[in-house]
Amino acid sequence: MHQRKAEMARQADAFIALPGGYGTLEELLEVITWAQLGIHRKPVGLLNVEGYYNSLLCFVDKAVDEGFISPTARRIIVSAPTAKQLIRELENQNLGEKKRLNQALQGTKMQQNSSEKQQIAASIQQNPSTKKTHITRWIPADAIVPLICGTLTSP
Repeated sequence: MHQRKAEMARQADAFIALPGGYGTLEELLEVITWAQLGIHRKPVGLLNVEGYYNSLLCFVDKAVDEGFISPTARRIIVSAPTAKQLIRELENQNLGEKKRLNQALQGTKMQQNSSEKQQIAASIQQNPSTKKTHITRWIPADAIVPLICGTLTSP
């Protein structure tokens, strides 16, 4: 079962939980935990049909109030009452993540050591075919995963 879930998670662009039972809850909490641990940066949504997940969301909010869940971790869960609204919210969250990623990449570029930049520039001038290889050195390894995930699109 773990291999099946890991493969589904690897191929997913996002995770959406519809109203369900113990199995749904277990899988939902697992992907939330994975997001909290930084294993993935994919959106996690609850399709809160007729308030089905209101009690769970109240529980999570109470855990934030009591200090068991950080406010940042609370934002992992996106909830909406309709599929259309949920997809819109997940897209907005995904765009916000990409914006934060781009800002982080810009900050990383600005922090590069000037002598390293001069070495890279000299290397590029000597061998223009190495340009792409050197530019990728400015991208932090943990920033590559969200870039590969792509974007969500509405049906």
